[in-house]
Amino acid sequence: MIPKISIASGLSAAISTACLIKKPEEASSLKLTEREQAQLEKKMDKEDFCTIHRYPELFFLAKIDETKAHYQKKETARVAGNKLYETLKASGNKSVQLVNFCEEDLLPAFIEGLLLSSYQFDKYKKEKEPCLLEDVIIVDDKLSEEQVQQIANTTKAVFTARDLVNEPLSYLTATQFSSEIERLSNDAGFTLEVFNKKKIETLKMGGLLAVNKGSIDPPTFNIL
Repeated sequence: MIPKISIASGLSAAISTACLIKKPEEASSLKLTEREQAQLEKKMDKEDFCTIHRYPELFFLAKIDETKAHYQKKETARVAGNKLYETLKASGNKSVQLVNFCEEDLLPAFIEGLLLSSYQFDKYKKEKEPCLLEDVIIVDDKLSEEQVQQIANTTKAVFTARDLVNEPLSYLTATQFSSEIERLSNDAGFTLEVFNKKKIETLKMGGLLAVNKGSIDPPTFNIL
């Protein structure tokens, strides 16, 4: 499960705000007080991240170094997304609005870092933590609904892969893995053909059969 993602035309005063900036002066549109602006400038003189608390909301600002290569700036944006999630988690904030004063494609990386940090695998836990981040609001007219949907789909795909990796071997046998892929094919609409052991033997897939001799469970072979 991922947070709800939406696009808004303007900032709300009742929601925590996070933004990417190149220099502290760009935060003026956030309507910080003189004291908050001074705190931001002092903090960012030595660091790339700054959190300003205005209970119960907060402001999170991440500075992107314009002298770095573009791939490094995108990675800084992803790291900032992770830092933001940890900050929201510590403060108990479940909603955040995102603003970008940097290059357009840094915002998707920022969102990506935030969403991927919200992953939890609690299938086998007796006491499950509630979803810590519920709403992500993007205040940016340059990001389209299609781009937002692509980010959401990518996040869901990563979460699915992480879920499969985190499953114990006693559960995720070859047969169960094929069942999981079948479920995904029904959800996503891709075609799937699964070979059982008899089909694998008929096709004389000796390498696969040889490897499977080390398992008590039968093999499968999936064609997507």
